[in-house]
Amino acid sequence: MSAETMTILEGETEQEKTVQLVVFSLCDEIYGVGILDVWEIVTTGEITIVPNAPDFLRGIINFRSNIVAVIDLEKRFRLQRDGKYTGEHIMIVRIGNSVFGILVDEVTDVLRLPEEEIRAPPPIITERIGIDFVKGVGTLEDKLIILLDLEKVLDEKELIELMKTSDRISSEASPPEELVARSLPEE
Repeated sequence: MSAETMTILEGETEQEKTVQLVVFSLCDEIYGVGILDVWEIVTTGEITIVPNAPDFLRGIINFRSNIVAVIDLEKRFRLQRDGKYTGEHIMIVRIGNSVFGILVDEVTDVLRLPEEEIRAPPPIITERIGIDFVKGVGTLEDKLIILLDLEKVLDEKELIELMKTSDRISSEASPPEELVARSLPEE
């Protein structure tokens, strides 16, 4: 765990080091991020749609006179929801000099997790599937908490590449102009 994103509380002995997390639910799974990454948690309000944006960019919001992009982790992670989205919160996070909003179902807890309860993600996740934004898996009682590396989840270069790919896929999926022109009614 890196000291920048996961907080090891001062004054603790080597045996009792803990990591402080903000825990949230998304599509019936539990995730955690380092508390130092989270600036504020706000109630989901009006999100302004951005035309031609990729599906994981839900839109933008006005947060304290700043325009903030809202990322839909459900779409970013390619998750499937059983029912309709009923999200209640946007986590405002700061990564480097960038501020993002992350749409989540519900922020459920702020907790201290003993370091010994955090395991590395299984190699099949990081090596074979290539998901490097899973930092680890925490266990708390009978729950598994997927610990995210927000720097990798919200890597601006990767998000831009995903946007370009989305644009390319969208343009490839569009019918050729001559078909569109032929299908328009004549006046």
